[in-house]
Amino acid sequence: DGHDHGEIDIELMLKEQAQQEFKRANLERYKKIYFPDAASVTTYPEICDNGGFEDGFLYYTGAITTYRYGSTTCNPKDVFGNNVIFSPVTLPSTRQFEIVNSGLDVLVNLQRTKFGNKSLRINNLYSTIAEGSSQCNGYYGIDKLSKEFIVTEENRDFTVWFALAIENPTSHNNTQPFISIKCDLAPNSDFCVDAAILKCDSVYIDPNCNPDETMDVLDWTCHRIKIPRSEIGNIATLELLMADCGESGHNGYAYIDGICEACDGSALGSVELFDDVVETGLGINYTSCYGDIATICGTYEDPYFCGEWFLDSISISGYNIQNANIDTLNKTFCFEFPIINFGSEDCIDIYIEAFFTTNDGGILPAILSNNIEICKSKYEIYLDFYVDVSDCYDNNTTILISDDYYYVTLFINSLYNNLTIYRELDNPYPDENPNYLIGEETGETEIVLGPFLIQEGSWTMHIEADGCTYRWTVDPPEYCSGCEEFKDVQISNIQCIPADPNVSGSVDTWSFDLYVPGATGQSFKLNGSTKLFNTIISVNGGNIVSGCKTYNLVIGQPPFECPSEMIICPPKPCSDNSNCEDLEVIVTDVICDERNGEFYIEVDVSNTSQHYFCYETQGLSVSTGNTSGNQVPSGGLIGPFTGDIYLTVFLCNSSSCNCTDPDCFKILYIPKPDCSDRGFSTGPRSSQRVQKETWLKVIPNPLYGDELIILSHMISTTIDIIDLSGRIWYNGIIRADQHKIKVDLPSGLYFIKYQDESGKNHSYKFVKIK
Repeated sequence: DGHDHGEIDIELMLKEQAQQEFKRANLERYKKIYFPDAASVTTYPEICDNGGFEDGFLYYTGAITTYRYGSTTCNPKDVFGNNVIFSPVTLPSTRQFEIVNSGLDVLVNLQRTKFGNKSLRINNLYSTIAEGSSQCNGYYGIDKLSKEFIVTEENRDFTVWFALAIENPTSHNNTQPFISIKCDLAPNSDFCVDAAILKCDSVYIDPNCNPDETMDVLDWTCHRIKIPRSEIGNIATLELLMADCGESGHNGYAYIDGICEACDGSALGSVELFDDVVETGLGINYTSCYGDIATICGTYEDPYFCGEWFLDSISISGYNIQNANIDTLNKTFCFEFPIINFGSEDCIDIYIEAFFTTNDGGILPAILSNNIEICKSKYEIYLDFYVDVSDCYDNNTTILISDDYYYVTLFINSLYNNLTIYRELDNPYPDENPNYLIGEETGETEIVLGPFLIQEGSWTMHIEADGCTYRWTVDPPEYCSGCEEFKDVQISNIQCIPADPNVSGSVDTWSFDLYVPGATGQSFKLNGSTKLFNTIISVNGGNIVSGCKTYNLVIGQPPFECPSEMIICPPKPCSDNSNCEDLEVIVTDVICDERNGEFYIEVDVSNTSQHYFCYETQGLSVSTGNTSGNQVPSGGLIGPFTGDIYLTVFLCNSSSCNCTDPDCFKILYIPKPDCSDRGFSTGPRSSQRVQKETWLKVIPNPLYGDELIILSHMISTTIDIIDLSGRIWYNGIIRADQHKIKVDLPSGLYFIKYQDESGKNHSYKFVKIK
């Protein structure tokens, strides 16, 4: 083998090899001679019994052999490549199996015990078969300690502590001193390390050997054994091997202690999982956005031997994990465990395999965590909700379908912190953001959204809840004005057609598609022109500057049957000189003043260019003082109005809004609301209107003076009056059914924040006019 073993070494090697061949040829006879009572054993200890060797070798057996190869896999072979055969020995056995007391190792200064006062030293620095200088050679020896035990639920996940000192040959391949820890019923828990893996050898002065010993030393280390639950009740065997060099020249030994003790402070690092969420937030969080992910967080300790180590990666044997995140500062980690990991079973045991590395490429065998149980039935969706769409409201008109509206109620069956709700139209106007905010709530369980115009068509509700995003398709009800044949009219593909720059006097025009479901081949009239049901009709809207258009749908000849009427407004201009791409105008609220039969609208306008937002209104009964060319107020509140209006919002370079033929504008049709409907009379479109009104209401709303009356059936509650910037204008306690408050508020929009009698937070919105 390239080594000068000497005459004695060769004789010993040949003798040992002959013994191996004899054992292999006479294995059954060998078992009967050395293990005559093995078949009669009916009771077994648990693995934790005498786990610290305080009672000597009680429950343990020993065996010895020699080997030549197999250190990298801890599967020893003889010189011919056959598996070695072990011979039993009586315990204790000098320099092979010895119980030692607390104190320091005389060569490498390891503490000889980890727990209590005793431990097992397996193998030895010196050989058992030679004295003098020859005792410094290992002579191929392997010592094996075994313990049979019965597997229980409590002990199927247990630990073995060891400390290690092994010589580190520089040129040996697969013949290094090694240590092996394994259990026959836990095949995925084998631990195997030879001297080549531990790259931190040091020279230790040994007066009995020359040259001095070059050793790899590993302080007390914890290894976990994982036995599947299916093995409960069966007999398992724990087996520890400590081997010398397979080329006879080098030795190794280990201290064994603390079987079943906790894995804290292990030299090779440790990993800890938690069944339940602890105060630090570690543990299992079964709640996820869609109920298909559990997030598991744990802690770890870095190895503390031979340089600087860090946790490189984690995995779970046999299962998929995702989005693993390692916090090296706080020594924590988190990962996601998808529900698809489960088969038919509801609960499974998992543990982490942690891989520690160094910057120079060093890597350790997998370090195992403790077991935890994770159950499929505990997975929960973060926001458990459903959506209800109301019937149509005709807004007190019988023919006009453009003002038909409805509400959407969001019912929430789970706890949450904050909701933000957006509306994305399926058929938005061109060059406009189809996704806009319609609600923000905290802790509510029933949220009424709307009113929404049926004519706007179907849309998608986006719900953002504490990092989760949900989508729900909202299909409006049928129109309830007009006649049955036009209940499902659909408008789509509204387009701006830019003016032709090469044609003098050319202006922007617009068009849209109209689809009226019905009997194929049957016809109706659109503004006097015959059209067919069940076909997509392209309609030319004319010049954009002409504003909104009214379209009549009828059936038959005069006197026409089934009259229905629609008002459709054009998109923004789209010519190159319009600078209108980023103009956004959204009606966020319609607020009734039932006292005067008037209403206000609240608009949200935005644009990236440096312009002033201006507006003008046209329609019946526009109130005195609201003339064309006003700047949109900072709060977006416009009014009051007493009838249907056309609202034009335009960009102007002047704060006086004195602009002639502005290039950029948006025209909207605003029908007068049915103020007898609760949805309009209580204000905010994002509020839970009906429930909130039963708790608290402000009159008058809008507020004109400095005195407001709060109506409430609550015995007592604390309120804050807050403006849009978050400034608190009033704080106090209201009691009884009616409470008067006098506070000087500037014009604008305000919220009353309060708690109901169950402790839930609410807000109520009101407007101060002047």
